[in-house]
Amino acid sequence: MLASQLCTSCGYELCNAPAPPDPVYGLPVCTCPSCGVSIVRRKHRLRTHPVAFRRLDRAFNRMALTIFVVLCVSGAAVLISGLATRQAEVHERAPWPALTHAVRNADRSELLSIGVLLTIIALVQLLSGLVLSRLLWHWKMTHLALAWGGLLLVCCTSVPTVLVRIDAIAFEFGPVLRVYGSMVQVAGVCWLLTAAGLFVGKATMPSRDKIVARRLRRSLKWARKLQSRNRAG
Repeated sequence: MLASQLCTSCGYELCNAPAPPDPVYGLPVCTCPSCGVSIVRRKHRLRTHPVAFRRLDRAFNRMALTIFVVLCVSGAAVLISGLATRQAEVHERAPWPALTHAVRNADRSELLSIGVLLTIIALVQLLSGLVLSRLLWHWKMTHLALAWGGLLLVCCTSVPTVLVRIDAIAFEFGPVLRVYGSMVQVAGVCWLLTAAGLFVGKATMPSRDKIVARRLRRSLKWARKLQSRNRAG
């Protein structure tokens, strides 16, 4: 929708009138078809300075997307840790001895299913690291990896003791500590896979000069389009 602009002499609507640049001053000048008065086209500041508002909108959208991805990825890691811990508690073992026991006593078809499941989990964690490295590219990868490990540790230690209640174990310090210890172990492996994805994403990320050049080309393209639109009215 075009912004309204009225003629200062007769009040005629000039929003659809063409405004070619003046040959001397270069200002967009539109001529009123009703009374013939020439008026410099003026726009609202939201339209004359759209770059700052686009950057602000892009920043808010990026922040919302980053928060959503962090919540989903951390939730997936905690869910994997909880399920692995519950399965280990059923067999009254730690997570890795329980996995080793399941692999040794499984049939060939079950081995294939276990291998596919472990591969999917590993790929999910690696892709999570790649996505985080793209979204939080301005962070140092070592700082991001340490912060991600701290977040997983906080999530795993703050999860309610639902697993203990499901298995009908008394709410005592020993069982709760064992459950949390198992969850932290599985979350540590998830953190290692995500950290590997972070550094792979950092290694495959284009250089900063290429990113700046691409943004400059995009800005120049947008400026040329805006200028041609202003000239056409």
